[in-house]
Amino acid sequence: MEIKKGDKTKALTIKDIANLAGVSVASVSYVINGKKGVGPEQREKIERIISWHHFRPNQNSRGLSLSKSFNIHAVIRREAAPACKNFYFGVLSKMMDLIECRQYNIVPAYQSDDPADKNIMSVIQNKNTDGILFFQGIRKDIVKMAANKKIPHVIINPGLEENNVPSVLLDFERMTFQVAQFLAEKGHTRIGFIGMQSMPLFFRQTLDGFTKAMRQYRFRADKAWIRGEAFNEESAETSMRRILRCKVLPTAIVCTQDNFAVSAVNAAKTAGYRVPRDISFISIDDLPMAKYLDPPLTTIPVDQTELAFCACELLFDFMEGKAVRNITIPAKEIIVRDSVRILKP
Repeated sequence: MEIKKGDKTKALTIKDIANLAGVSVASVSYVINGKKGVGPEQREKIERIISWHHFRPNQNSRGLSLSKSFNIHAVIRREAAPACKNFYFGVLSKMMDLIECRQYNIVPAYQSDDPADKNIMSVIQNKNTDGILFFQGIRKDIVKMAANKKIPHVIINPGLEENNVPSVLLDFERMTFQVAQFLAEKGHTRIGFIGMQSMPLFFRQTLDGFTKAMRQYRFRADKAWIRGEAFNEESAETSMRRILRCKVLPTAIVCTQDNFAVSAVNAAKTAGYRVPRDISFISIDDLPMAKYLDPPLTTIPVDQTELAFCACELLFDFMEGKAVRNITIPAKEIIVRDSVRILKP
C-alpha cells in the first residue's frame, strides 16, 4: 500500500496505519490512546507514520477499536422548572470544554419522570454512552439498569430522593440557614419561607436550614408563612399571595430559588407593598437577573463553574475505575444588595 504524504484522495483509517507500520490494529489503537502494550521501536514507527500522514482518528474508529462510544450524556429532567433548566444549561455550557479536552462528545438529553419514557434507558441498554451526568433527579429503574450495564453515572444536585449514586451536592441546608440568619441579624423576627415541596430532598434540606435558624434565634414562624407549593414562577407568586392574606405579615421572606424571589417580589409590589420597606426578600442562586431586579436581590451564589468541574471530575474518576464518593460544595458568602431592610443598627 502506498499513500503519499499530503494525499487527500483517501482518508486514512487505523487499519491503513497498521498496514503501513506492519503492526496490528490494536497496537495502533494503544499508541493513539496513550496505552501501554507496544514496544518502544514499534511505538516510534507508528508515531512517525501518524505524524507523516497528519493522521487524526475519528471518534467512530476510536470507539470501534476500544469498544467505547466516546459519548457522555448530560441528562436534564423534562419536568424541571424552566428556571432550573436554564441554570443547568448554564452548567452544561461550562462542562463542554472540560469534556471535549478529554476527547469525548457531550450529548444533551431529556429524561422524564414518567416510566414510559425509555429514551435514556435505550441509550444505556445499547451502550451508546460511556458515562452519564444526571441533573437534579434520576428514576430508580434507570439507576438499576445503569448499574447492571456498568455505565458510570453521577447525579448533580439531587432533589427527588436520596440514593446510592455518586453525587455532587450543594449544601442547601447551610445556605438556607445562612440567609435566614442574615435576616435575623438585620433585626427581622417575623420571617416567611417559600420552597419547593415537589422536590422532597431539596425541600427538606432547605426547610431544615430555615428551621434551624428560627430555633437558634427563638423565633416562631406562623405556619401560614411556610409555603411549599412553589415549583415555577407562577406558583411562587401564588405562594406569596397566600402569605399576604395573613392578618400578621412577615417582615422578610426566604426564597429557595432566585426565580421564586422575582415572582414573590412582583406579587408583593402588585399588592401595594414596598420592597424592602414593608417586606424584605433574600434568596439562593445569584442568577444573572438577580442584580437587575428592582430592588436588586440579596442572594447566596451557586458557582456553575465549580459545579461543572466537580461533576466532570467525579464522572471521569468513576469511568477510570477509581474509588468515588459524594462531593459537597460548601456554601458561599451572601451577596448583599438592596432587597433587605435593616430593622436595627
